Amino acid sequence: MFLFEVKSRLKSLPPDHAEGRFQFFTRAALDGLSLPQTDREQIWPWFWRYRGGFFAAHCHCHPTDAMTGRSKSPQLKDIGLVTVDWGLWTDFMDEPIIDLHSDDYFMREALRQAVRAYEADEVPVGAVIAREGRIIARAFNQVEQLKDATAHAEMLALTQAEETVGDWRLTDCTLYVTKEPCPMCAGAMVHTRLRAWCSARAIRKAARPAGR
Repeated sequence: MFLFEVKSRLKSLPPDHAEGRFQFFTRAALDGLSLPQTDREQIWPWFWRYRGGFFAAHCHCHPTDAMTGRSKSPQLKDIGLVTVDWGLWTDFMDEPIIDLHSDDYFMREALRQAVRAYEADEVPVGAVIAREGRIIARAFNQVEQLKDATAHAEMLALTQAEETVGDWRLTDCTLYVTKEPCPMCAGAMVHTRLRAWCSARAIRKAARPAGR
């Protein structure tokens, strides 16, 4: 199950569909609605508690109507993690939690792009550009597909980012790429005034213990 929150103010409702119709309700009105027990007692309370982040729920259904709930949350900014227990407590708090604003997360997204390049028989290079903690551009090497020697992942990502920002200056953006940039891409990164760039090699170096 996925729960989405629309940040921008809606001026009209989507049309009716096979599963029902949309309607606006205030937070206070939720208690008077015919909602499933799980939504009323678990999902919505935790939505309000962890609003602005996310929570994960693990449900174990039993024939009985008895329902118990327990929650735990890591002390991470903008992230909430919840486990719902239906008679069987499953604690997955020991699993690694990905900080969605970390260099590691953005580099993983760049690696996903590199996989796409590999699957397309391109040199496996991927790049993403982040701004204010959000990815605004994703690209992978497409030299062979586009028959363009300049279609490197970094170049394509820079073009996307410029379109998103509405300016050629990317002074508040950070580029993550899976390998060291070539002279062409390095030059373009300088010209666009990137705040910073990071390669997988640089992250590996930073993660090594001192003395190695």
